[in-house]
Amino acid sequence: MTMDQQILGDLAKPILDSVYQRAVRTTKLKVIEYTPKAASESIVGAPGVILCFVARKGSDILKLAARATRDPKAAAELTKRNQAQTKKFTKVPLEKAVDMMVKADVFAELRLGPEVLVQSLFIPAGADFVFEEFAYNGGPIPKDGFRLLERYKPGTSEALEAIILKGDPELTEAEMAALKSVPSDMWALNVSRPLCCGDSYTAIGVVVLAVAVTLVVACGAAMPEPKSLNASKIAKLGPAATARKLLEMRQAALLKILPRG
Repeated sequence: MTMDQQILGDLAKPILDSVYQRAVRTTKLKVIEYTPKAASESIVGAPGVILCFVARKGSDILKLAARATRDPKAAAELTKRNQAQTKKFTKVPLEKAVDMMVKADVFAELRLGPEVLVQSLFIPAGADFVFEEFAYNGGPIPKDGFRLLERYKPGTSEALEAIILKGDPELTEAEMAALKSVPSDMWALNVSRPLCCGDSYTAIGVVVLAVAVTLVVACGAAMPEPKSLNASKIAKLGPAATARKLLEMRQAALLKILPRG
């Protein structure tokens, strides 16, 4: 999503004014890699899903989220906490969402390589955390990784921290070979744009996920698995088009199980 798509009309000025008045810090995010598998109890995440959790600095949420990819009890606790905070909110108009963001002491961008995946992450008052979900085709990730760029008011003590949970999909040898052949300057395109923004926020990338959606909790056995691309199809498409096709297939499969905001 381009800046022109994200910032519309009269809403641009308060956002840009806020950006120019703020200091910036950038943090490379820790990536927890896990391989989801069939289980009788649900965990957080699914094959071909990347989750980003953002919390206020010092919160226990990020440790809980990391455990939730393998521990059903942690997944249940994380889901319970998200449901509790979601009940506090209702959707708001776009103008109100922007006002909430620019009044926050800190908001952030999530970046992957040269790409801005989410332009404006912030935690509304009364929420403990927010999160985003992305489809992932299983290909390489840019060497500089995921980064959280915080824009904060000078003098504030508030800060954010985030974690990435990366669930690898199952791939054939031909699919893996094609993904490895994609030029490194295109690796950021192995991850989709956010899957679960509500319509009130997507226009400018303002994300109030505690308000809009429910945390994805999946059992590996319940995850719809896209069909594989055969070797002849891959040869016809070429590496870059294969990567795009695999991402489209993964996203379509995920949208069948993800609640919509």
